[in-house]
Order: sequence, then C-alpha cells, then structure tokens
Amino acid sequence: MKYSISRHHLVVDELNEEVLGGWMTKIRDLPFAITRPHPSITDGAERIRARFVSTALLIATTLFPILQITSESTQGFPIYSGLTFVLAGLYLLSRSEHNRLAGIIGLGIAFSIPYLMLIINQTWNETTALLHTFSWPVLTALLGSQLLKLKEEFVIISTNAIGLITAIELHPGISLGIAIEGIGISYVIAFLLIFTTWSQRYSIDQLKEANEELAEQKAEQEVYTSLLTHDLSNDLQTIIGRMELAQNYCEQETKEYANLQSAIAASNRMRSLIQIFRLVEDEIENDIVDLIESIATRAEIAYSPMKVNVQMLDSFSDVEVYISRLLPNVFENLLRNCSQYCGPEPEVDVYLKHNDEYVTIEICDNGPGIDDSIVAELFQKGITTNGDHHGLGLYLCKKIIESHNGTIQLKEGEKNSGCTFQIKLPIIENQ
Repeated sequence: MKYSISRHHLVVDELNEEVLGGWMTKIRDLPFAITRPHPSITDGAERIRARFVSTALLIATTLFPILQITSESTQGFPIYSGLTFVLAGLYLLSRSEHNRLAGIIGLGIAFSIPYLMLIINQTWNETTALLHTFSWPVLTALLGSQLLKLKEEFVIISTNAIGLITAIELHPGISLGIAIEGIGISYVIAFLLIFTTWSQRYSIDQLKEANEELAEQKAEQEVYTSLLTHDLSNDLQTIIGRMELAQNYCEQETKEYANLQSAIAASNRMRSLIQIFRLVEDEIENDIVDLIESIATRAEIAYSPMKVNVQMLDSFSDVEVYISRLLPNVFENLLRNCSQYCGPEPEVDVYLKHNDEYVTIEICDNGPGIDDSIVAELFQKGITTNGDHHGLGLYLCKKIIESHNGTIQLKEGEKNSGCTFQIKLPIIENQ
C-alpha cells in the first residue's frame, strides 16, 4: 500500500514537471511568437527587419504609459496615453503583410514628438531638452536604418537636426544653448548608424553577388562536366571496343596482345576516372582495402610488367576511413609514377596498417629513389623528376590527402633503394 502511494506521488510529480516544463517553454518562446513576421514576408533580410519593427512597436506600446506618468513635459496633456493606442494598432498592423507601413508611421511619430513637446511647453530645463533632442532623434535614426534607403535616411537625419535647431531658436521661452548639446550628440550617433547600416548592406550585397556568381559558375561547371563525361566516355568506349576487336586477331602470348591489353586497362582506368564525377557519395567505394586492391589490379594490367603486392599488416574488418571521389586518384598517380620511373621491371609493395587514430598506407617501389635536390620541395607545384611533365601529380595528391585531414610524406631510405610514400588517413569513429 505504501508502495502504491509513493508510486502515485511519483507519477503526479512527473506530470507536474512536464506541465511546468511546457509552460516554461511557452514563456521562453513567447517573445519570438508575438513578433513573428507575417508568412507573406519570405525574404530572410526582410523578415529580420519586420521582426525588428514589431519588437520596437511592442516595446514602445508598453513604455508610453510609463512616460505619460513620469514625464513632466506633457503638461497634463495625454499625449503618450493617446499614442499608446496608436502604437498598439501599429503593432497589430506590423504583424500583417503591411509591416513596412506600420514602421513608417511609427517613424513619423518618433520624428514628431520633440516638435509636439515644443508646442505644449513654454520652457525646458536641461534634462528635458536632452531627452527630446537626443533620445527621439536617435530612435528615429534607428528605425530609419531598417526602413529607409541610405539617401532617405540621410535626408531624415539632416532635416530633423535642422528642424530642431530652427524650432528651438524660434521658440520664445526655450534657449537653444541648453538643447544644442543633445542635438549634436544625436546627430553624430545617427551618422554612425548610417555608416553601420551602409557597411552591413554593402557586405550583404557583396555576399549575394558572390553567391550568385558561384551559383552561375557551378551551373556552368555541371554542364561542362556532363558534356565532358558524356563525350569522353563514348569516345573511350569506342577505343576500348576497337582494341578488344583487334585482340581477336592476335595470339594471347604475343607482345602485340599484351600491348593491347595494357592499353585497354589504361583506357578503363581513364573511364573510371571520368565516371567519378557522375557518382553520388553513396556509390563510392568505402572500403580502403578493396579500393587499393582494385587499383593495384588495374595498374598491373595497364602498366605491365609492373607487379603490385598489397599486404595487410593488421585486420581491417571494423576500420573505416572517409573516401571521396578524388582519393582513388592519389593511389593511381603514385602507381603510375612507379611504372614510369622504376626501370624495366617495376615492383611495388603496398603495406596497410592502422592504430586507433589512423590508417597508414606505405607504397614502396624498387626504383632508383628521388634526387636529394628536390626532396624538400617534392610536393610543391611545378616540381618534377621528368622535364616532360608539369609537376602537378604529387602536388594534387597532397591537396587531396589534406582535404581528408590526412598526411602524405616521402620516407627516408637508403640511396638507390627505391622510395616509400607514407599516407595517413584518419579513422572514422563508429557511433
């Protein structure tokens, strides 16, 4: 029985906490809900401005009754009380598609208040002068920064400053000396707002232009890529078909047959390179061991008589690394270099191992090694061991590996004992 009572209290407490949490969430989200722009306002920047206008009008609606009670400059006239109802109506209007209209009317009210106070007041003290010549012009400039163009805001600020100076100078009971400080400060702050708004809009416009330019370039690139992959794939398929047909007229053990087989493998490698631009991420090989083994097999055929031995020094059953469209080109490039620079009988050993953080791939060949004069700059653009090439291969390999947050380096070894490239790729942690 005691257990049942305790259980009952526990359920009640959980329900109370759930209800309380729901109310707290509603209270927390209330400011966002009551200033949310109308659904017809869809542009991101316009929605920010619309929310600003609604928030400003809502705050003014709550503050004006306080100003009516505390301000001595009203002289008993219910100015702020009357404007409270006007602002409440403008707030409701701002929640509709006519948000800008509500903001412009609110801007006009903020602009007009100092002049209304000049009409109903015979004298101003320094505090009252500072209040009306500083706060309201600044609020006018702030609203204008969200609603007006820069030229229009400049006109409003300048007109306000000149108008206040003229009205106070003509007023028989108020000295310009006690108001000029507030006008000057408000004028400076207003122009700082203009500069800030201009900087923000300029940055936004520049960003929009850059994004539009990138979108155009991407669209053009997609068209060129589609055209390139389509035409090259078709041409390569024709070449492969003709070479396969030519093989039918050659004995399998002849040199001509081997040359055709190597050319077919190289063409297939080129075709696979073209096809990566058509793949989506889910279609890309995601097993690093299978990837390297398939590349090694193609390389042996394409660059015969090169031999490629792939050895796993650890188990890779639960090891994953990120494999992008471009990563296979790193291994293709390194094996192609081995076939070109390792002499008449190139041989490559590929070792795969891993620790808790990285998969390490070492590609070791039996070539003469790399000249000491270029080792330090080996991965820079334009560095090559062959004058007939542009020196981009290893540079691009490094960029691709670094895009995977990995590293590639040439390991030191004995002179004329070949070279070893070590690649490290971070392991993806299983969630």
